Amino acid sequence: MRYLICFLLFFIQITLTFCQGLTELNAQTWVIGQNTVLKFNNSGDVQKVSQSASSQFSGSEGVASISDTNGKLLFYTDGHKLFDKNNKVLLNMILPSFGSSSTTQGCIFIPSIENTLHIYMFSISASSGKFYLSVIDTTKGSDSAVVIKAGRLISDSISEQMCAVHHSDKNAIWVTVRNFGERAFYSYLISSNGFDSVPVKSFTGFNTKNSYVLGYMKYSANGKFLAWANNSNNIVQLFSFNNKTGHHKLICTIRGVQDPYGIEFSPNNQFLYVAGYGLVQLDLRKLEREYIASNYTVLFRDSNCSTFKCPISAIQRAPGNVLYFCKQYSDNYIGKITKPDLKGLACLVSDNEVDLLSAQSGEGLPNFIASIFSVIEDSIEIPQDSFEVELGAYGSPFFANVFTPNNDLFNDTYTVDCKNNFIYNFTVYNRWGQIVFQQNNCSDVLAWDGKINGIEAAAGVYFFTCEYSSFEESRKVKNGFFELIR
Repeated sequence: MRYLICFLLFFIQITLTFCQGLTELNAQTWVIGQNTVLKFNNSGDVQKVSQSASSQFSGSEGVASISDTNGKLLFYTDGHKLFDKNNKVLLNMILPSFGSSSTTQGCIFIPSIENTLHIYMFSISASSGKFYLSVIDTTKGSDSAVVIKAGRLISDSISEQMCAVHHSDKNAIWVTVRNFGERAFYSYLISSNGFDSVPVKSFTGFNTKNSYVLGYMKYSANGKFLAWANNSNNIVQLFSFNNKTGHHKLICTIRGVQDPYGIEFSPNNQFLYVAGYGLVQLDLRKLEREYIASNYTVLFRDSNCSTFKCPISAIQRAPGNVLYFCKQYSDNYIGKITKPDLKGLACLVSDNEVDLLSAQSGEGLPNFIASIFSVIEDSIEIPQDSFEVELGAYGSPFFANVFTPNNDLFNDTYTVDCKNNFIYNFTVYNRWGQIVFQQNNCSDVLAWDGKINGIEAAAGVYFFTCEYSSFEESRKVKNGFFELIR
């Protein structure tokens, strides 16, 4: 009897610590796009790129993968088929109704806590709005894995979002979806008791009407926040999350990011990255309307797309505290944010960081449990009441009609804020048509100090021409004038 008790205690300890043992190594190998496999090192650099996945893999949006504790690929899916590491389609999973490659977050793998030899695969079918659970049994090893439960229906009226994060006790995991019928988040608990099919419901957030709500939904790694890029309604919403009870509460609704789709938190939880027709960084260090509205940065726009019809799609955290993003109509590269914990352009964005060897990335990057990545706690104060934020126009830059360069530290330069626009050329002329100031390729701020070759320009009327583009407008030309007063 004593030996039986010892065995049971040992089994319970193994079960409880298995969930805690999940790390970013479980996200070290990705399968995306046109059967492309990305192998990361611990620093977040892509160590190897290969087209070694199954030719049957069609990774458009709803992709997911999971690696073992050594970072080696175990299973991957495109939403239609489930593959093992040897590219074999697993038994009973050639059933497209269980998922969809065109669902934003169509699948996610979550190891069972009740039985450490089982792996759950959750999937959403965009066409029907149904939420399914399948169970992979690895009792005979990952090379001989089988699906023992395929497509158990959990719920219907589910939109295209699904994400997961650890419970506050670190021994259980929440998986959350959005029910459009009840305007609610459904959070399901996976614990040592198995999968609880009765969700915790949070009746909050924008009222969506059908399953075709595009855009990602992500938890912060510390489990305090949930962010939702609601592409179909052109808003971003931020929620607080109680990772003990499973309840969500709306913090703010953010308007002004055109066609938000991809979304991801910085590792320190202080910044939120939103992708659409460009890449925007939102500063969340103060959850106040005025602060968020005045502390955002447009990081990147694809200058090859004159009308911005090359939107950035998914953003995903990788090992090593870095973020990667892909573009909807890929030019065979994925981009990288090297220092996402830094404000503004200091975060270092590279749009062509990883060459996919002539393959396209697709629109999706793998879906992972947010808290398997390193967790950094924060002291961000959560407000009692929700609020709305308008980021301001993403259209034409503002051109003042007067400036006074008289060294009184007020309006001393003729300034054009380029933060929300890309200015290809800005030229100022005097009344005789002579160029007195010119600046090209500006994505921050341009300013004329009222001097020509170091000599103060005469007071009077000056004319300008500006060629620019923005999120809302294609490449166009603005002509105007302003007055220099001394």
